[in-house]
Amino acid sequence: MRSTLKLLALVGASLLALEPTLATVTVKDASGSNVTLDNATAAKQDAIIAALGSLVTAASDPTPSNITVVPGANVATGQVTIGTSSTLLVASRALRKKLTFIVGASNVCAFGNTGVTTSTGFPLPATAGAGMTIDTTAAIYAACASSTTVSYIETY
Repeated sequence: MRSTLKLLALVGASLLALEPTLATVTVKDASGSNVTLDNATAAKQDAIIAALGSLVTAASDPTPSNITVVPGANVATGQVTIGTSSTLLVASRALRKKLTFIVGASNVCAFGNTGVTTSTGFPLPATAGAGMTIDTTAAIYAACASSTTVSYIETY
């Protein structure tokens, strides 16, 4: 099953927004008017995406590089044991939308870039279940006062 995605393309002076789902595809023209195509199966989505690429090329654009794909709601989860030195919690992900993580024990943990320490990173309180959500595509590192399991969920 395909996840929903949104395509934006600049064709001449018109901005097209393409939002395929398994049921319908809505195309918005430059004036914001909706045009709906029914029965957008996976095969039809592929055909529409290919046609949009051809349309952009046909509009004297040398490549369809101005098509941007915005990801759907894929989810990844994990748990990482974080010690007292900087440890990778999650690697960078170009299409990540949100990252939520929680601390599993009553230890101070701090989050940031590689090399983070409990005195240089963004700290969460020493409360089991303390957590936060951030919008980032960057890799996140953590360091804790003592060995602690940190759980995360990310959407991309």
